[in-house]
Order: sequence, then structure tokens, then C-alpha cells
Amino acid sequence: MTEVALLTEADTEVVATDFAAYRAMILRAGDVGRWLHSATPHLRLWIAAGEADDPRGMVLIGECLTEGVTYEQDVDEAFRLFSRAADLNFPDAQYLVGECYVDGAGCPVDRQRAHEFHALAAKQKHGPAEFAVGLAHYDGVNGEPSNYEAAKWFLSAANHGHLPAQYKLGRMLTEGRELRRNLDFGMEWLRKASDAGYAKAQLALGMAYRDPQAGPPDDREALRWFKKAAEQGVAEAKFQIGLMFYNGAGLRIDLLKAADWYADAAESGHPEAGYRLGLMFRDGHNPNYDEALKWFDRAARNGHKQAAWCAQELTGR
Repeated sequence: MTEVALLTEADTEVVATDFAAYRAMILRAGDVGRWLHSATPHLRLWIAAGEADDPRGMVLIGECLTEGVTYEQDVDEAFRLFSRAADLNFPDAQYLVGECYVDGAGCPVDRQRAHEFHALAAKQKHGPAEFAVGLAHYDGVNGEPSNYEAAKWFLSAANHGHLPAQYKLGRMLTEGRELRRNLDFGMEWLRKASDAGYAKAQLALGMAYRDPQAGPPDDREALRWFKKAAEQGVAEAKFQIGLMFYNGAGLRIDLLKAADWYADAAESGHPEAGYRLGLMFRDGHNPNYDEALKWFDRAARNGHKQAAWCAQELTGR
């Protein structure tokens, strides 16, 4: 790295502001690479901070190296920087060292070592690390899987604003398969994550509003949350909207809109949507076998066996 001038007080404030924005983005499970690209005008300040043993600078430069932003991707050097910052008992760096051990980025894959570093950060109430500790209990990294222990850590992470934890806990509570069902508490967490823009939670909330076991179905609310998730590119949400228009669930049946949503979902990689669209073209009042074959083929390429059979049948007509 090139030599840089010592940081002024104003420079240090810029680094602090950048790191606060980075930390907030991590809590949202946002796009690290995109954020780094937007913030690289301050790169020289991050370098100077890291060289001055400020762990915030080390983490930000390490993330640039991990994502290949400004630098060539170098996970070995990123791991070295994260480890150096972790030695200063910096929770964000401890969490990232744990993630490196999970992914084998700059080090061998070692779930036990990952758990140790995640636990160090979790003790300092680092939300993503608490979630990672919960996942370790969920997967049984240290013994038998424990949904109860996992949920305790998910709850702590959720209370610290970690959107994936809010989503995971909300699903566990509303679905009632892994924990005793608590609809009110589960819906509360799904709404919280959904209001913050977490697409997976928006889809799950829409599904919960359509689930009779979660109370009287509310198709209007379901559609609202499906559309929010669809706007973020979630293929399953697009498919669910298509189903609602096709079946008239809380809506007037509209086959044209159903087909449009199925097509959008299929183009996003949803095999069932492509299959159902193929059926609409094949079995409609004015069949269009070429279009049906196109959508069956697309669904088949995405692993839909019935669509593959339908495509083969049409090809042999």
C-alpha cells in the first residue's frame, strides 16, 4: 500500500461515518461490493486508518480485497487484515475471521474455528455474529442440533437489528415446525424485517397472510407484501402473484395478468411458473404450441420434470 499522510480529526470522523454506514449495511445483509464501490473516494483514508492500527480501516480495506473493489481480489491478504483487527478485540473483524473459516477464504474451512471467532464477536453483541452462533447451534456444529439454543441467539441478533435473524426467527415461530408456534410474536418479527426492506421476510409475510393456520387469510395484505418482494426480484413472490390472479384469490380472475407474472417469475428462474405458463399456452382456447414449448423447455432446463415430459410430448406432435 502507498504511503499516506497522518489522519486529521476530520479524516478520522469520515472513517467513523463510513464504518457506521458499513455496519448498518451488514445488519441489513446488503450488497457489500456495491457499497464499497460507492465509498471508494475515501479509500486513502481507510488505508491510513489501517496503517495507524485503526481496526475500522483494516476491516474496510479487507472487504475491498475480498470483493475485488479497487484491488485485485486477494482473500489471503484480507484474512491477514481481518485477523490483525480481530487481535485488537474488534467484533466486526472477529465476525469476518469466522466467516473466512466458514468459506475457506484465506484459510482452511473449519466450522469449529469459525464458531470460536463468531462467539467472541457475539459476546460483544455483534448482531451478525450472534446470528452465526445461532446457525452453529441450528446445524449442530458443536454437537446435537438445537433449535431452542439457535432461537435464543436469533432473538438476540434480531433485537440488535439483524434482518436475517428477524426473518429466520419469524419463520420459525409462524410455521411452528422447529419451535412451538407463536403467531403474534412471529408475525411481529416478519413485519419488522419486511418494513426494513428485507425481501425474504416480505415473501414470508405474504405467505403467512395466505396461511389459514396463521389466522383468517388476508389476500390484500398478502398481495401487498408479495409485490414488495417482487420489486426486489424475488421469483417466488412473482409466482405467488401469478397464482392469485389465476385463481382469483382475493382478486378478480385475470389470466392475462397471471400470465405476465408467471412469465416474469419464469424469466427469474422459477420452474413451476414456466411450467404453468406452458400449460396456459397449450390448453387455452386458442392454443399456441410454439409458446407452450418455449416455456416448457425453460422450466425443464431449471429441473422441472413434468415440464420436460410436456416438452417432449409437444415435440413429437
